[in-house]
Amino acid sequence: MTRRRRNSLERFKVLNDFVDVGMAQLSRSEIAVYLIVFRDTKPTGLARTSRTELARRGGMTERQASRALTKLINRGAIHVVRRGFKSKVALYSLYPPDVLAEINPGLRSWIDGTAEPPDD
Repeated sequence: MTRRRRNSLERFKVLNDFVDVGMAQLSRSEIAVYLIVFRDTKPTGLARTSRTELARRGGMTERQASRALTKLINRGAIHVVRRGFKSKVALYSLYPPDVLAEINPGLRSWIDGTAEPPDD
C-alpha cells in the first residue's frame, strides 16, 4: 500500500472514530471546530488556523470557538503542535503523536522533544 493511500485511510479512520464514538456528546460549536480542523488538515497531518478563523467559519463567537477548541484538546480529539503567537497561527493535528510521526517523519524530532515545533 502506498504512503498516500495509507494516509488517506488514516484520515478517514480518524473521522469515523469521531463520528462513531464522540460526536453525540459534543456541542454544535465543538463539532464545527473539529470539522474545520479536519477540513484544513493537509497531507502533512497538520492544520493551520486561528481561533478567529474558527469562529468566523463556524458561525460562532471567538469565545465559543476558544471554549470548543479547549474542550476538544482536553478530550484528546485535537492535538496542539504549536501554539499561536504574535503573527503565527497555531498548528493542530487530529492524529496522536505516534500516528503523526508516521504520516510526517520530519516531525519525529519535534515529537521526541529534540527540536522546536515546525513552522508549517
